[in-house]
Amino acid sequence: MLMSAMTYAYPLDNVSGVSDRLSERSPFRPSREQPALWPTVFGDEPARHDADAVEAPAANRYTLLRELGQALHDDSLGLHLQAIANPADGRIAGYEALLRWPNEHRGLLLPNQFLPYAESSGLIVAIDRWVLRHAADHLRFWRRNGYDGWLAVNVSARSLEDPTYLDDIRTLAKAAPEIRGHVRLERTESSVIQKPESARACLAAVKALGIGVAIDDFGKGFTALGQLTQLDFDQIKIDAGLLRGVGVNPQAEAIVRSVLYLGRNIGVDVVAEGIESEAQRAWLAAEGGTLAQGFLLAEPTPMESVDPRATLV
Repeated sequence: MLMSAMTYAYPLDNVSGVSDRLSERSPFRPSREQPALWPTVFGDEPARHDADAVEAPAANRYTLLRELGQALHDDSLGLHLQAIANPADGRIAGYEALLRWPNEHRGLLLPNQFLPYAESSGLIVAIDRWVLRHAADHLRFWRRNGYDGWLAVNVSARSLEDPTYLDDIRTLAKAAPEIRGHVRLERTESSVIQKPESARACLAAVKALGIGVAIDDFGKGFTALGQLTQLDFDQIKIDAGLLRGVGVNPQAEAIVRSVLYLGRNIGVDVVAEGIESEAQRAWLAAEGGTLAQGFLLAEPTPMESVDPRATLV
């Protein structure tokens, strides 16, 4: 397996002044002789989280992060895959890997319930590396069994700027050349526009290794079209908020239509996210949209249960 070819240490340096002291003997997790490390690495600063995140005091940041670190240590996180398909005929083009945390005390947690805490602590890099490696290992098996689509994983700006994450990509590309051209990293529009120079350099480095790039949540931020010309990417994913305007907001429809036109003319894929109604699907198909993602087409499914031979949602 790909994972066994790599070393791994949680990149938790500079978090609460604690250096990265974790073992590299295992490809995925720190030494089990170091369980006492988890309570020491997280600071006391307030967590940055959205309205859906798990709230203190029921699950304060310290407790949540310690549990999350332990889940990473135990390799007990999970990935669900959601199909991306043609809205006209349902033909599957690829999948997005979505992180899930089966927590014995809190149930199955979605990313917005714990990733904001990981972002603020630095644990996000370790999580992104875990997702990348598991998804790539699964994709390698699929490719050897005839799968010809892509598998997308989300990556934070912090991870993409971390040398350990880029080292992982290099190792993956070298160990399994068959996944080149079939892995896509999704980075949000907002993270790209916050640090455009850094984003350009990071995305170029990723592309040079044969890994695709998608700009996620497009239309949620305020990217100038001129900025897009400076980035090397393969796909635009239209934010679900714009698709909710279909049938009720002519401006939202005009923006989606413009992005579809833009994609066709610059030669990149355009995925419409958040397709949850038949009206949205029919409108998108009529406008020439060729890729869609949403609960109407397919719900996220545990990765192990997805059949790569399936061609239709």
